[in-house]
Amino acid sequence: TPATPATPAAAPTAAAPRVALATVPPAAATPPAADWRSLVASLKLTGAAQQLAVNCAFGGRDGALVRLVLEPKVASLRTPAAEERLQQALSRHYGLAVQLDISADAAPPDDTPARRAARDAEARLVEARAQMDEDPTVRALKERFGASVPPDSVKPVR
Repeated sequence: TPATPATPAAAPTAAAPRVALATVPPAAATPPAADWRSLVASLKLTGAAQQLAVNCAFGGRDGALVRLVLEPKVASLRTPAAEERLQQALSRHYGLAVQLDISADAAPPDDTPARRAARDAEARLVEARAQMDEDPTVRALKERFGASVPPDSVKPVR
């Protein structure tokens, strides 16, 4: 079989600059603050680092700088070790070395994952109590025997 003629080598050109792996992605790549709860869950943190993260609200991101607002009444969760583990997890998530700026303002943040979980748990409890009160059997027992259901005895089913 005849050999294919060799393709002439392209003329040397200036090499395009390589993009470093740790370049800072644009701020638009940052999830909105409402997604902080799911971001924290995806970090797979445990212990003090997890507690630090869930008691912070997302304050924003500017390049490699991640701003968090810590619930003031749990400021003791902010230890160097917990902060370092959170910083490492966020660095892995964003694919670059992030810097944390954690502030504990006098006004507590409204939407930390911990506060959100507490509100969700309270809503589930209120719903469970309402369902118990509306249950036909419970209603019949109340009407017929004067029974009562202690509110603290009702727990939502997970």
